[in-house]
Amino acid sequence: MPTTYIDHSGRALVELVSRLAPLAEMAAEIIVEEIQAEIDAGSPSGRRYYLRRSMEEIEAERKERRRAGEPGRGEPKGRVRLTRTYQASAPGEPPAKPTLRYRNSWHATSAGRRGNVLTALAFSKAKAADGSSLAAALEWGTTRMRPRPHIRPALVRAKARIAQLTRGASAA
Repeated sequence: MPTTYIDHSGRALVELVSRLAPLAEMAAEIIVEEIQAEIDAGSPSGRRYYLRRSMEEIEAERKERRRAGEPGRGEPKGRVRLTRTYQASAPGEPPAKPTLRYRNSWHATSAGRRGNVLTALAFSKAKAADGSSLAAALEWGTTRMRPRPHIRPALVRAKARIAQLTRGASAA
């Protein structure tokens, strides 16, 4: 009866982790790409807000008019428009991206080992006004805002891409 040797040294585990680490890192990057694509998809159809412009924006506009040689010796004729608009996302839509700050806050970590578990994370460090996670507030909603799901739909798409990736890796 043949015997099977099981390598109980850490060498086999280290070799396995070194082969799987790039796969885990690619999976985390795929998740980040899908979340960013979900945020980029479509245009928001929620409420339109009128925001006051900062004095810096008004002064920049006046300087630009001066450079362009418009009449009024650098001062705009008539009233200066003190508002700009912001289109929010409706509940159930992915979050709107007025500044791309939240979208660009998503990152993937490199793979690391904790015990016998190999991890690579996709995360966002963006914080809501109260210091809590902005991703959680947008995904699940708050007492004052209905949810803007974007992580769960992105994970569904990422899962399919990662499954293709692992099938390709196991065939190689």
